[in-house]
Amino acid sequence: MKKIDINNPIILKNKIELPTNIFEGSTIYEYGVEVKFKCPICQTNNNVIIDDNTGNLLEDLYIRKKLITKKEILKNNIAKESPRIYRHLGELMIFQNLSALYLFSKCNNCDAKFMTSFSFGESQPSRNVCYISGVWLIDEINTV
Repeated sequence: MKKIDINNPIILKNKIELPTNIFEGSTIYEYGVEVKFKCPICQTNNNVIIDDNTGNLLEDLYIRKKLITKKEILKNNIAKESPRIYRHLGELMIFQNLSALYLFSKCNNCDAKFMTSFSFGESQPSRNVCYISGVWLIDEINTV
């Protein structure tokens, strides 16, 4: 699966069921996490690798890039508002005391576009976690 950049507003179409959404252990920093899912359009098996260098802050989608609203993020349970004690990590949170991140990718076969939202890091001393809030099929709105 190829990671891509999107610069036009997006519409969330549907959430894709994942066999596993939480990964723990010291090996996630060594090898990353492989998130596997089936494209709902062409039924091709896809995967995306998440590691500590993957993703951008979810807040960038609505603050800087203006691709989706904060209201849509909250309504679709992509993330939740951070408690005051964790606001230094950002306005949104997916997993306790870790920043909310996202990445865009597209299907190897039919070029369908996806957004994966997740948290990745050390949530407690010696507790490495990658929590996937979800993978959504998305459409890009052409603004020309």
